[in-house]
Parts: sequence; C-alpha cells; structure tokens
Amino acid sequence: MSRKTKGSAEAATSKPSQSSNQTVAGMKNMGTNNTNTGQSATGGRQSQTALFDLEEPINDSKNMASILGRLLHDIFDKDHSAVTGHREYYFISESDVSNMIFAASHLQRFIGSTLDTWSLALDQNRGN
Repeated sequence: MSRKTKGSAEAATSKPSQSSNQTVAGMKNMGTNNTNTGQSATGGRQSQTALFDLEEPINDSKNMASILGRLLHDIFDKDHSAVTGHREYYFISESDVSNMIFAASHLQRFIGSTLDTWSLALDQNRGN
C-alpha cells in the first residue's frame, strides 16, 4: 500500500469579483456580525458570564459540604463507648470540634457567596 504525502495547504485564490453570493444550507447570516447588536446579544453574554460566575462558589460549596460530611461521618459513625463508658455518648476532641466549625463556617460563607452571585445574575438578567 503506498501513501501519498500531503503537500502544503492551499488557500482559496478566487478574486473578490469571482466570489459567489449563494448561501450554503445552514450558513445564512454567517457574514453578519451580531455580537454587538441588540439587547439579546448583550443580555445573553451577561447571562452567560453570570452563569460562569456561579461555577466557583458552587464547586467550593460542594467540596466543603463533602469535607464536612466526611468529618461528621468519621466522628459520629464509630463506637465511643470505650472512652465515654456509654454507647449513646460521643467523645469529640478539640481538634475535631475545630475542624467541624471551620468546615461549617466556610460552607456557610461559600453558600452565601453563591446566593450573592445568583442575585447579581438575576439583577443583570432583569436589566437592573
């Protein structure tokens, strides 16, 4: 089997006077720049930007909720009766308490940031 080597790429060489004015199916208005015209283009761009602005606080919230869930599981899903003398009682170290408070306060902050970003996105969408 023989392979042909590809040569250099060739650009279209038709002169402007030879260009066709026919539109190809599905390619209507491709020569028109509509990125800066009308309310819908600007509103769509603002909505898209606001949507992307939500990504970070949502992911931060999701990750911190996962961390807090693991902390709670590690602390409360084991038998503490060897330390407390009762199966219904738990022993929580200072370090565990500090970690839970840290994770919960950060989760609260991340959720607040998400809600603030959401409110801003709604205001931008309404044109305020």
